[in-house]
Amino acid sequence: MIRYNFHYQIKEHGAKELFAVKHCIRPAATKVYKHLLKLLEKNKVHSIGYSQGNNLITKTIIKCKQ
Repeated sequence: MIRYNFHYQIKEHGAKELFAVKHCIRPAATKVYKHLLKLLEKNKVHSIGYSQGNNLITKTIIKCKQ
């Protein structure tokens, strides 16, 4: 299992806020990630993402403006 840090941003140029830390194999299949996706769909946050521990491997999703 690998440690992942899940984060979100409320504003476009705001700081990344740590939401949760989980040990898992597939971070996109966790309840934490699915909850962050729901917040993104409801426009409560600007972007969400996760990073692998202290490594530089990150994945960030930004809501497209319609």
